[in-house]
Amino acid sequence: MKVENSSATISIDVSVELNPNSKNVAPSVRRNSIKFLALEKKSLFSLLQQRNLLDFLINNAN
Repeated sequence: MKVENSSATISIDVSVELNPNSKNVAPSVRRNSIKFLALEKKSLFSLLQQRNLLDFLINNAN
């Protein structure tokens, strides 16, 4: 499998629910933009690792 030089920007909408009784009020996170670069010499295994990382971030965003 040959991977051409390319890049993709993936935007993830993250909803943050704040506790009004908490003293530590963090700013609300509206969007987190993660940029993945797929370079020609990267292996398929490396691209699968990036996908696993993305799945992890999406599943743990709440």
